[in-house]
Amino acid sequence: HIDDETIDIWSLGVTMYTILSGEFPFPENNSNTRKAIINGEYDFDDIIWTNISNSAKDLIQSMLQVDPNKRISIQNALQHQWFKEYYKEYNRQFYRSSLQRNRQYDVQPPEFNNTIPV
Repeated sequence: HIDDETIDIWSLGVTMYTILSGEFPFPENNSNTRKAIINGEYDFDDIIWTNISNSAKDLIQSMLQVDPNKRISIQNALQHQWFKEYYKEYNRQFYRSSLQRNRQYDVQPPEFNNTIPV
């Protein structure tokens, strides 16, 4: 069915490919575009992909699976190894930058006040 989540997963795969590489996965404005989309003809050959993790490429491949019955579900996509790696690193960087900002502004936690406002 065109109205189920599988088309959304495919679209997210195209979006993820484009965000990570800066390129559309299929030829643009070309007579071969439709054929490439239908056959799932894309690659990770560009030099930019040497700096992209294998887990990111695996997730994209799972999302761009031509057969909707074999395409990864949203639940499984969110449990994919790439998200685990990405969020682990993101949280580590966010924590470090938060500490640096707090130190920069010498932010201290407020003192606990036992009084109750009336």
